[in-house]
Formats: sequence, structure tokens, C-alpha cells
Amino acid sequence: MKRIVWIVIIIAALAGCNEKRHPLLKEAADIIHQRPDSALALISRVDTASLSETERMEYCLLKVMTDYIVLHHADGDSLVSTCVDYYDKHGDAWHRGRAYYYRGGIRRHLLDRTFDAIKDYKVAETIAEDADDELLKNMVYENLAFANYNCFTHPLILEYSQKFLESSLKLNDSVMTLRALQMCASSYAYMDQSDSAYACIFKSMDYIDLADSILRADIYHNIAAMYQEQGDDENAKKYLKKWKNDKAASSFKGYIVEARLLEAQGHYEEALESVKKSLSEKDPLVRNHSMEVLSRLYEKTGDMSAALDMKRQKDAFTDSVMKANHSLQIADWQRKFDEERWEERLHQRITKWGG
Repeated sequence: MKRIVWIVIIIAALAGCNEKRHPLLKEAADIIHQRPDSALALISRVDTASLSETERMEYCLLKVMTDYIVLHHADGDSLVSTCVDYYDKHGDAWHRGRAYYYRGGIRRHLLDRTFDAIKDYKVAETIAEDADDELLKNMVYENLAFANYNCFTHPLILEYSQKFLESSLKLNDSVMTLRALQMCASSYAYMDQSDSAYACIFKSMDYIDLADSILRADIYHNIAAMYQEQGDDENAKKYLKKWKNDKAASSFKGYIVEARLLEAQGHYEEALESVKKSLSEKDPLVRNHSMEVLSRLYEKTGDMSAALDMKRQKDAFTDSVMKANHSLQIADWQRKFDEERWEERLHQRITKWGG
């Protein structure tokens, strides 16, 4: 009889630990990656006054996620940090991994928090790999590539772009595969591996009908740049025109290609006007290349003072980006993090095997 009583007590205790999830929150969590707009609508219907602590934390995390995905709202990380602290103690892999991932995403949009963003992404990567959560791995790889891009850490940009591509193919997600191919193409280009970059660009053409106008414009820009590098000015101009037709109002990177085409034809003054437009591009690497082309064009037009001044500005800009993002420190930290994780997993396997 006593044994039966103890079994009942244990079952009751376990039932208490596995608190039933709020139906609206559960439904929102199930669809948040596929239909974030619908998830946002579900979350807005939740009566927050009646939530338990567990439900309140899930509500906060899902609110952060939908605000980030749908509303592009990333003002701070205090709310999501509360979620990270809670799920570090009480959460499963899904909640814990996404808490770290979205805190990393918010921090990545704050220019002085790149290092913190990468730290969060690396923890999320570990959780995703341990839980075999391919979707989370896919999200992390893409954003680790972007975060390293902002730091000019080229080998790591390429490493995570390749991982993002492999993961997108595993998920059989054509749109993400297209994005990954473009990221790999850019990574190879910055590593001076032109043949690999061209292969990725050509492969992306298989998926171009799936691209929105912004991504399609980026593809056209990359194709134009590829043809310009190969000396095929006719095709370069053709795809540059396509880029102009599809580009977003805030996109200026194609003007570098236009400037180089004009420069090759000896139209230095027109080239100067084109490349000056590209200086408005927020992308640090694009701005860096713009200043390099601008300095060269000033020299070709005989304005040596302006050429020297632009070279100094380029060097100062590169130094400021490197310093602001602690680029070398970030790259070194990531290598050490991966080494320690590999050693820890090796030790776990040896222990499991009885070594």
C-alpha cells in the first residue's frame, strides 16, 4: 500500500514539474518560424494577467521573437536577457537556444555589441548541435556569417556561409539555399577565390525566380561584378541595368561596378560621380572598396591631394571598424571556443566508451 502511495506522489510531482502550456502560446511557438505574422496575432490575444511564471517567460520570449521577425524591433536586450537567465535554469533546448539566438540578433544590430552577439550565437550553436535542431543551426550559421562580416574576419565569414549553405540544403529550403549561395559567392570573392565565387553565382540563377526584389537585385549586382571582372563589359552593363530596376532605395553597391566600367573606358569624371553614390552604402566592406576606387580615380584625374586624403580616410575607416568590433579578439575567441567545445565533446565520448 505504501508503495502505491509513493508512486502516486511521484506522478503528482512530475505532473507539477511539467506544467501544461498555454494553448495560444503553444500554437504560436509551433508556427512562429513559418508564419510569424499569425504567431504575432495569437500572442496579442493572450491575457497576460493570468499567466504563471513559466507562461510569462514563454510569452516574453515569443514576443521578442515576433517583434524581431515581423516588426524588426531591436531596441535593447533587457527583456530577452531575462528570458536567457530563466531558460538557462528551467528551459528546454528549444526555448534556451532561441533565447540566446534572439539576444544575439538584437545585439548584432547595436554596432558596439558585435562581440556580445557572437558569444550568444556560439552558445545557441552549441545548443542547436547538441539537440540536433537543424532550423536553429541554419539561423545561427547565417547570422554568424553576418556578424563576422561586420568584423572583416574573412575565413570565418566563409566557414559559416558554407555551413549555412549545407544546412539550407539539408532543410530543402530553396529560398535559404539561394541566400546561402549569395553569401558564399561574396565570401569567396573577398578571399580572392574567383572561380568558386563564379560557380556560386551561376548556381544561384537556378533559384532566382524564388527571390524577392531585394535579393534578386543583389544577385544581378553580383553577376554584373563577375562579368566586369572577366572583362565582359556588355553583359556587365546588361545585369547592372537589371540591378538598377530591382534595387532597394537604400542600395548603392552597384555604383562601384558602374564606376569601374566607366574607368575602364577612360571616363574618369563620370566614374567619380558614380562611385561617390556608393559611399552612402552602410555595408562597411562596400564603403571600404568605394573609398579605394575613389582614391584611384582622384589620382587618375590629377587631383593628388584628394587622392591622398581619400586614402587616409579609407585607412582610418578600416582601423575604426577593426577597433570598434575588436576583430582580432573576436576571431581568436571563436577559435578558442570551438577548440574547447571539441575537447569537451571528445572527453564525453571517451568517458561514454569507458576510456
